[in-house]
Amino acid sequence: MKTPSVLLVAGTLLVAGSAALLARVLLTPPPPPPPVVEKPVIEKPKPTYPAVLVASRDLRPGEFIDAGAVEWKASDSQVDERLYYTRGSEAASQLTGASVRHAITAGTPLTNGIVVRPNEPGFIATVITPGMRAITVPTNQTASQHSMLTSGDRVDVMLNLERDEQGSAEAGNAPRLAAQTLLQNVRVLSLDNQTRSPLQQRPSEPANGKKNADAYPSRSAQTVTLEVPPVYAERLALASQVGTLNLILRSSQEVGDGQVKVGSGRVTTLAQTTSVYRVAAPSGQRAPVKTFHGDASNTVQFGTP
Repeated sequence: MKTPSVLLVAGTLLVAGSAALLARVLLTPPPPPPPVVEKPVIEKPKPTYPAVLVASRDLRPGEFIDAGAVEWKASDSQVDERLYYTRGSEAASQLTGASVRHAITAGTPLTNGIVVRPNEPGFIATVITPGMRAITVPTNQTASQHSMLTSGDRVDVMLNLERDEQGSAEAGNAPRLAAQTLLQNVRVLSLDNQTRSPLQQRPSEPANGKKNADAYPSRSAQTVTLEVPPVYAERLALASQVGTLNLILRSSQEVGDGQVKVGSGRVTTLAQTTSVYRVAAPSGQRAPVKTFHGDASNTVQFGTP
């Protein structure tokens, strides 16, 4: 075979091979794309905050907080635990029997500025019946029933009056003593500065089973705070200056309208109470005469005529 023919055949085969290779390349589908591996998104943990105590219903001053009046609500932000009552705090467990300083609606978070507990300043102001007044009067161990009274009891207020230099038992004259009930059905608000709520929690007993003497103080009160209408507050203020105010405890089973009533106005004197001083002086003996000379006084006993 001649050289040109060989070259022609070789060129033809080369072109045919190239065409076949190109056709194969063009007809072969492209390989699938490599799978895309997405990196997992790592979410940062959200901060958790303690739940706060909120009112579960509308509350007004004078209403006492119980378990049904409050509920826990999750908080989405940080709160000042010194101001709010948070879950797990000791203060939140001591709100039973407390009241609120002003009216709040359901869902309002409870704070130290809203809640007032017994024995805290402002507690008596929240529990006073609208239109009434709180007056504090002096008392003593006998007049205050020696620790038998507590906040919420109902009492009658009696004035016990003693006038000095008015008669002598030796002369057969009764001392000038008198008593009068001024007010009836008066509510006791506090003894000294100690107040109690109707929902007061029972003091915890120690592990040894002995009664905690500090939980129920037995000392006698020096002052008592009473709830009275404004006009009666004036009367008690004056009466406390001239005599002793005795508190007469009323039964808790009495059914009434809860209104303070004025006393009957009847005055009981010592002569009406006992006839001891009605005994006349011994026969033949005249009653002594009391004489005064300047600031000095003297009793002179005259003999029989």
